[in-house]
Amino acid sequence: MVFIFNNNEFNSIKSMEGYVMTDKVKQVIWVFDVEANKKKRINLQTLLDRANHSLRHENRKYFALEKDRDEFAKDCRS
Repeated sequence: MVFIFNNNEFNSIKSMEGYVMTDKVKQVIWVFDVEANKKKRINLQTLLDRANHSLRHENRKYFALEKDRDEFAKDCRS
C-alpha cells in the first residue's frame, strides 16, 4: 500500500503525532474461506485475540496498540 500526500496533508498528519489511534482495533481484515468458498471479514482485535489464544503457551502476545502492549508489559514486570 502506498500513500501519497501533498504538503498540507503531510503537515496535518505530522500535527497528529502523539494521538492514540484507537480505531486500529476496529479495522477490518478481509478473509476468503477456501473450504466454505465464502468472503468474510474479521476485526483486527478479534484476530489478535484468537492468535493470542492459540499461542498462549508461547511467551509472546500480540497487540494492535502500543499503549496496550506497554500496559501489559508494565503489569508483567510488577
